[in-house]
Amino acid sequence: MAKPYSMDLRKRVIEKHKSGKSVSEIEKELDVKTTFVYDMLKLYRETGSVEPKPATGGKKASITPDILLQIEALVLETPDITLQEIKDELGITIAISGICDAINKKLNLKYKKKLFSIQVRIAKMHKKLVKIGKMTNQRWMLQVSLFLMKAA
Repeated sequence: MAKPYSMDLRKRVIEKHKSGKSVSEIEKELDVKTTFVYDMLKLYRETGSVEPKPATGGKKASITPDILLQIEALVLETPDITLQEIKDELGITIAISGICDAINKKLNLKYKKKLFSIQVRIAKMHKKLVKIGKMTNQRWMLQVSLFLMKAA
């Protein structure tokens, strides 16, 4: 957010207006925008002061502490739950990216799934063996078939 104009500049706008200068003259002399001059005149008329208004604090958080606790309980209870499932389970209208941010940043939980299936292990092993020249694709397919039959 931009900083408010200095008190000195604000007071000079009012002084110049009281001395009979027009808005366009004040704007040119002080090198400010017309809207700023009108805003200062309006603020002075309404409050009798040219003090800047207090900051409003921005947008309210869409994830309340209560929802955060519910998300944490769900993730700890069911570590493999997806973001969409969390959203559906809690019936919240928060974007999936917001839920992900809450899990990663506010709860300090890392939301990452790793696949440790037989197929992934086999594929990694195949790449290594083909790379070093110990396995051909035909021989590999035969060994994978035998391995899968034993696993079943």
